Amino acid sequence: MPSLIVQPQVTAAINFDIPEERLGHSKAIYEQYVEGRSHPTERIVVPLHDLRVEQNEDGTWSDMLQQVETRGFAAFQHQSKHIGPEIDTPEGIEAYISEIAELFKANLGATKVMGWNTVMRRNDPSSFVPKVEARQQKPEKGLPPSRNVKVTASAAHIDQDEEYGRTICKRAAGENVFEKYRRVQIVNLWRPLKGPVTNAPLALCDSRTVNVKDLSVHASPYGTGLGITHNTEQRWAYISRQMPNEVFVLKCYDSLQGKNGASLWAPHVACSEVFGETELQGPLEPRFSVEARMVLFYE
Repeated sequence: MPSLIVQPQVTAAINFDIPEERLGHSKAIYEQYVEGRSHPTERIVVPLHDLRVEQNEDGTWSDMLQQVETRGFAAFQHQSKHIGPEIDTPEGIEAYISEIAELFKANLGATKVMGWNTVMRRNDPSSFVPKVEARQQKPEKGLPPSRNVKVTASAAHIDQDEEYGRTICKRAAGENVFEKYRRVQIVNLWRPLKGPVTNAPLALCDSRTVNVKDLSVHASPYGTGLGITHNTEQRWAYISRQMPNEVFVLKCYDSLQGKNGASLWAPHVACSEVFGETELQGPLEPRFSVEARMVLFYE
């Protein structure tokens, strides 16, 4: 593992939605999917907080549940047994999903955890992005993640809005899922497959610093998510030179919708550029990562 030089605060260039007052048209047009149309963005340099300042002396982070419930995401140390070449086999990806399910049961208190899908991302415009038919219609079982390689997400966003979050949960466990369980969530586990990450690191925003006015609905071929406009109150964070055993756990949907004071979600994005890291440990090669989208059920 490379030596760790903590950068308490650097800055990063992040792409945000252009606010409606500067669009020249209603942002509501993006609530309907039209192929080739996307919400215009602008590149803004923002403070980026290094989560290594929160690490314990042994390199771990504390209490996944508290982190997720308060700010929408957690930094966590997790050594997987399945992120070698075998992750890209039907048996390997199912073993990886099972491993994450047990991790979430143990640390988030879920009664049942189901894998929804997995995605590999590479920060390379030439990356092949295959089309897999009927995606997001049901849990994907045994589908190697290389069947779904995408470029890194270049604009600040939340994967699902409330409506689409509810739709995924129903597709995963039936129309009566919200009657069967007191709480249902969609939670992702994101990790780099190579490290240290020195290119397009993932940044996440503390949900408590996001104003509802910062949000706009974006439609995709699968459903609707949320785009983010910038405000100076937002607190963005990352892990400098992140390694494969250092993961992010990020909430995308919660059926409680803040009724218990818990976070709603975690906005996130791949930084287009990071400034102020005094030493980059490792080559500036395209970031390569995998994310597992899980549905969590609480009795």
